[in-house]
Amino acid sequence: MKAYISQTERFFAGLQGNEASINDATVQKYALALLEKGLSHAYVNQAISALKFYFRDVLKQPKSAAYVRPKKESNC
Repeated sequence: MKAYISQTERFFAGLQGNEASINDATVQKYALALLEKGLSHAYVNQAISALKFYFRDVLKQPKSAAYVRPKKESNC
């Protein structure tokens, strides 16, 4: 649970006051930005899971967001 709280705090810290415009695209851009910073797919997936939990179970938003989870690139 501590990891989910940290992930959610980092997400909101990065918004810089744009909380009113949070939507699926905002979360997707955030996830892609994490990947571009070189963070692992596991880290990004944890961030997405934390945000889904926050919006669905804490804020009780009726629809579950349909975030696209990044796929690992194969080294073939």
